[in-house]
Amino acid sequence: EPVFPTQPESDNCPSGMHELTDKWCGVYSEIGAWTWSAAVNYCAESGYGSVPSVEDKEIAAALELERQNYIGTDQETFWIG
Repeated sequence: EPVFPTQPESDNCPSGMHELTDKWCGVYSEIGAWTWSAAVNYCAESGYGSVPSVEDKEIAAALELERQNYIGTDQETFWIG
């Protein structure tokens, strides 16, 4: 199950997620607990943005999903535009 630690949130993102930039939200989770695909699908199902197109996914891949380590966790980012 995805882990939703308390993070700064935004009205533009689902509860438990925080806005990283104008069009990207993110969630801090235990390593391996939350994938980008699961995150975008959850986001779309929750009424935030839409499931990304192939082009969006290619852009994300080119950005290496903007994954960064943050105090021992993975930061997954996903498109909410």
